[in-house]
Amino acid sequence: MSILQGVQEEISQCSLVPVQASDVKEDAWLIEFGFDSVNSVELVMALEERFELELPDGDAAAVETVSDIVSLIEQQLQVDNAASL
Repeated sequence: MSILQGVQEEISQCSLVPVQASDVKEDAWLIEFGFDSVNSVELVMALEERFELELPDGDAAAVETVSDIVSLIEQQLQVDNAASL
């Protein structure tokens, strides 16, 4: 499963708007799925659990699109992998 697929699944599960994971496009804005500051925190927590990482609070709060989330997770995974070497 790709990072994008994992993000799509979590968005579909945490969204306030009924949406299928396959309908979550990479260029979509989180606000399209009803995310506000409160349930965005829930999404970040779900993503941290799924990908077994911790996203920096400031960076996580700044994401606005699906692609922002994917990029943030990719960056954090690279940092975590580099730290484990």
